[in-house]
Amino acid sequence: MRSLYKHSREPGRGQFQGLKQMWNYSKHVSQKTKARGKVFGLLFAAAFIGSMIHSLLTPQIGLVKVSLFHLMQ
Repeated sequence: MRSLYKHSREPGRGQFQGLKQMWNYSKHVSQKTKARGKVFGLLFAAAFIGSMIHSLLTPQIGLVKVSLFHLMQ
């Protein structure tokens, strides 16, 4: 414990302590878990972007949804 305290007192070491811990954690995570995290992140991003596009195409006026596709016809 004393050695950890000594190292953290050195200039420039304490700033990156949290980043080092995160990096070490990511090294120990298996490839399967990393792949699962990437897939989940991509799905989440796609859903978010899709919902943003959908909200742009179908703005709500009161309780009635007005679609731009219906307005163009």
